[in-house]
Amino acid sequence: MVSYVKNYIQDQAMGYLATGITAAGTMAGNAVGGVGGLIESGGRSIGQGTTGRFTPLHTLPLTRVDT
Repeated sequence: MVSYVKNYIQDQAMGYLATGITAAGTMAGNAVGGVGGLIESGGRSIGQGTTGRFTPLHTLPLTRVDT
Protein backbone atom coordinates (compact mmCIF):
# COMPACT_ATOMS: atom_id res chain seq x y z
CA MET A 1 0.00 0.00 0.00
CA VAL A 2 2.84 2.39 0.84
CA SER A 3 4.42 1.68 -2.55
CA TYR A 4 1.15 2.52 -4.33
CA VAL A 5 0.83 5.84 -2.50
CA LYS A 6 4.48 6.66 -3.12
CA ASN A 7 4.12 5.94 -6.87
CA TYR A 8 0.91 7.98 -7.03
CA ILE A 9 2.60 10.97 -5.40
CA GLN A 10 5.60 10.68 -7.72
CA ASP A 11 3.35 10.48 -10.79
CA GLN A 12 1.41 13.54 -9.66
CA ALA A 13 4.61 15.47 -8.96
CA MET A 14 6.03 14.59 -12.39
CA GLY A 15 2.78 15.70 -14.02
CA TYR A 16 2.91 19.04 -12.23
CA LEU A 17 6.57 19.44 -13.12
CA ALA A 18 5.90 18.70 -16.81
CA THR A 19 3.01 21.17 -16.82
CA GLY A 20 5.19 23.81 -15.17
CA ILE A 21 8.01 23.31 -17.67
CA THR A 22 5.58 23.52 -20.57
CA ALA A 23 4.02 26.70 -19.17
CA ALA A 24 7.44 28.27 -18.60
CA GLY A 25 8.48 27.40 -22.15
CA THR A 26 5.31 28.92 -23.53
CA MET A 27 5.84 32.10 -21.54
CA ALA A 28 9.47 32.35 -22.68
CA GLY A 29 8.43 31.82 -26.30
CA ASN A 30 5.77 34.50 -26.05
CA ALA A 31 8.26 36.91 -24.47
CA VAL A 32 10.78 36.35 -27.27
CA GLY A 33 8.07 36.83 -29.87
CA GLY A 34 6.93 40.02 -28.15
CA VAL A 35 10.44 41.44 -28.06
CA GLY A 36 10.92 40.57 -31.72
CA GLY A 37 7.71 42.38 -32.61
CA LEU A 38 8.79 45.39 -30.59
CA ILE A 39 12.15 45.55 -32.36
CA GLU A 40 10.48 45.17 -35.75
CA SER A 41 7.93 47.90 -35.14
CA GLY A 42 10.60 50.21 -33.72
CA GLY A 43 12.78 49.72 -36.78
CA ARG A 44 9.84 50.24 -39.08
CA SER A 45 8.88 53.53 -37.40
CA ILE A 46 12.47 54.77 -37.58
CA GLY A 47 12.65 53.81 -41.24
CA GLN A 48 9.36 55.51 -42.04
CA GLY A 49 10.42 58.56 -40.06
CA THR A 50 13.54 59.03 -42.16
CA THR A 51 11.70 58.63 -45.45
CA GLY A 52 11.32 61.99 -47.09
CA ARG A 53 14.08 63.65 -45.10
CA PHE A 54 16.60 63.09 -47.84
CA THR A 55 16.36 64.17 -51.45
CA PRO A 56 17.10 61.31 -53.82
CA LEU A 57 20.08 62.07 -56.05
CA HIS A 58 18.14 61.58 -59.28
CA THR A 59 15.83 64.50 -58.39
CA LEU A 60 18.59 67.06 -57.83
CA PRO A 61 18.98 69.66 -60.59
CA LEU A 62 22.06 69.32 -62.70
CA THR A 63 24.22 72.45 -62.58
CA ARG A 64 27.44 73.15 -64.30
CA VAL A 65 30.34 74.38 -62.26
CA ASP A 66 32.89 76.39 -64.25
CA THR A 67 36.41 76.16 -62.98
